Amino acid sequence: MAEDFSYLIPDFVAESSEHLNNIENDILSFEQQLKAGEFDSDLINNIFRAIHSIKGGASFIELHNIEKLSHKMEDILDLIRNRKINMTSSISNALLKSIDRLKELLDNVEESNNMDITEYLQLLDNSLKESGDKELIQELNTTTKFERDNCSYNFDVNIAILKTKFKTGYVFIINIDLINDLENKDINPLSFVKEATNFGEILDNKININLIQDLSEDTEEHLPISILYFSPMEKDMVAYALKIKEDNIIQLKEEDILKTNQDKKELKFKKENLEESQKQTIEKIPEEYEVQNIEEEQPLNDIREYITVIMDNEEYGIEILKIQEIIGFHQPNIIPNTPDYILGMLNLRGNVIPIFDLRKKFNMNNIKITKYSVIIVIEVLDKIIGIVVDSVSDIVEFDMKEVQEPIVAHTKINTEFLYGVGKKDKRMIILINLEKLFEIIFEEISEKIGA
Repeated sequence: MAEDFSYLIPDFVAESSEHLNNIENDILSFEQQLKAGEFDSDLINNIFRAIHSIKGGASFIELHNIEKLSHKMEDILDLIRNRKINMTSSISNALLKSIDRLKELLDNVEESNNMDITEYLQLLDNSLKESGDKELIQELNTTTKFERDNCSYNFDVNIAILKTKFKTGYVFIINIDLINDLENKDINPLSFVKEATNFGEILDNKININLIQDLSEDTEEHLPISILYFSPMEKDMVAYALKIKEDNIIQLKEEDILKTNQDKKELKFKKENLEESQKQTIEKIPEEYEVQNIEEEQPLNDIREYITVIMDNEEYGIEILKIQEIIGFHQPNIIPNTPDYILGMLNLRGNVIPIFDLRKKFNMNNIKITKYSVIIVIEVLDKIIGIVVDSVSDIVEFDMKEVQEPIVAHTKINTEFLYGVGKKDKRMIILINLEKLFEIIFEEISEKIGA
């Protein structure tokens, strides 16, 4: 156990125990709702976040068994919330038993690294076999290796979920020194974990052996770690949000994943045959590569992910699928004779895009640019544009069936430009209909140009 961070353990245990207070009832409730044909995205996300927080904290203070068990549970919950697998009775039972074991580990935290968790890891693995997806199970137990800048990184991460992360945002390796980058700057590692989970997900972290070797002759005390991190925000904004140097962050691409030649050969074979099957019927496929034609199950509900932003002290939701990237505020080049809510044009890596200030468009108060202001680059109506907001808050999911109709009292924005109002915990988040909004804005601009 990391002696330097032993003072964090009481807080970690208290917070983790609080996370586990109602989680068993939540799992049983979610399972029952599924049987009734309902998918409660808020409930499964709350369960996932609770286990994710425990895993993140445990990994930073080297509570290895708590980390391993919660990591395995987190992987399964992530598959469920992304509708890759269903919450079967077997999975529910395995999760409940694993929660009981987590509580025992927390009750005996000082001895937890010596307590056996093999039975529970096996129980979780066995529960997955009911899904019948052998490739998914193999990917769930595959260690991922990245190689960048002549340095190899090995992470215990679910490749099936990792693939979805590359499609919905950015994946980074963050290299930090827990002592020099956090402790010596009075940053509590557990607070760092909380902040990181507000803006993304800590997929895994490892002590960086390469850096330890490089620093072996240094007289200062070091504890370098590498974090595999997912976020919808781009690199510079992650650095700003987490208060770390941008040089400490490596942005990854899906092709950075190193797999064995045999894995590549098998994946190529399956891909080629699947592509061919779209053109003609496959007469025969070797038995070991046989692909079953199973109709994709349509989602029961319309689940959408939103990034929440602040404008004039109100919280708004912007659909993640519309977002290209999030960057710090840059002053655009002003365009004469345009509405004041068009701040100008910005050259973004060779692409010139218009920047809109919705706060001005809707006559909001307290319109100013601060160090927290950002430009969210979105694609709407086949156009790439940027919108300025006061700050970015976090990521949330909503079942659109449960979103309430907006009323004038909810917001300063005309309700015709909104999907509605979503409730998250005790927050009211106003969901913007970007297509409807910019359809009107573009018409206004066209009319002004025509005039």
